[in-house]
Amino acid sequence: MPHSAVSGVPGGVRTEAFVPRHRILPDRWSGSVELELEACRQHPLVIGVGWVALLEDQTTARRRKRTVVPRGKNLQARMAAQRALQQAQEEQYEVVSEIVRERPGGPPCIPGSSLKGTVRQVYELLTPSCEPGPGTGCSANGSEPEVCPACSVFGGLGLGSRLSFGEGRLQESDWKRQMEKVQVPLGRPPQRPVPGTVRVYGAGPARDQEENLREKEQTTWSVWGHFRTRARLFNLSDDELGLVFASLGIGWEGPGPPLRLGGKKYHGHGAVVVRVVSALRGMGFGGREAIEAPNDWAAELARRALDREESRRQVWQRFHQALAKER
Repeated sequence: MPHSAVSGVPGGVRTEAFVPRHRILPDRWSGSVELELEACRQHPLVIGVGWVALLEDQTTARRRKRTVVPRGKNLQARMAAQRALQQAQEEQYEVVSEIVRERPGGPPCIPGSSLKGTVRQVYELLTPSCEPGPGTGCSANGSEPEVCPACSVFGGLGLGSRLSFGEGRLQESDWKRQMEKVQVPLGRPPQRPVPGTVRVYGAGPARDQEENLREKEQTTWSVWGHFRTRARLFNLSDDELGLVFASLGIGWEGPGPPLRLGGKKYHGHGAVVVRVVSALRGMGFGGREAIEAPNDWAAELARRALDREESRRQVWQRFHQALAKER
């Protein structure tokens, strides 16, 4: 699969004292930020739920089934799913990958976990953080755990997160007009990334499809429009919050989409523009302070955080230059 491998800041993993979230610290940012995510029709979002719908035309109605596409290591479950899909195709069912929805049959949405994972990946590039995986990553061992910058903000094994994202809800009332079924080539399994790098796909669909894409196509739902979500902040420093905004693509004015979200990115899907709609500092009974010109405030925090270290700025620019490449 054609992609660019972008390396993070040099120097290896550095650790720092973990900042708790059970009490609000006065010299840090705690509160909430409302975000707007805009996906255009040329690069719509594809966010699957892990199962496919089997549709069959009949004279009076359309029959509908579903089958789970397991993602674990259960070989028997994967083989059973493959047999079910093969049988459905032989019976002339239409196989469609489903999309995440607020409720069954309701409007599509963006899971907060998907947004958090995407932002964390960019944050790990901009900071000397670990690469969490099975049996690896920071943990809460010891009375005063030392953790990497990313695990400190996003959480780790036994560590509470100081940043969370709510569900992104589509703002258009006539949401059925914001969705369509698309045919997307199935990508070949990508090579294992080089340690310390992130695989970045460009903004356009792959040109060399015959070599890098399978002959079969997959029918899936795509969606575009304006989504709203709310991020909750606990005890983030100016530098940490600025890097979160930078990871969302806020403040970027060069070529390349600010953020890539969801699946089928190798085929040009998932380019998202993020804006800060409102921001409130403070929580609980202590009162809340509204931030004026919130998007300008977020862009300035991002600029300051990137300017603190030249390596951050260089990584950020390489990342967006890779996003801007046409495939």
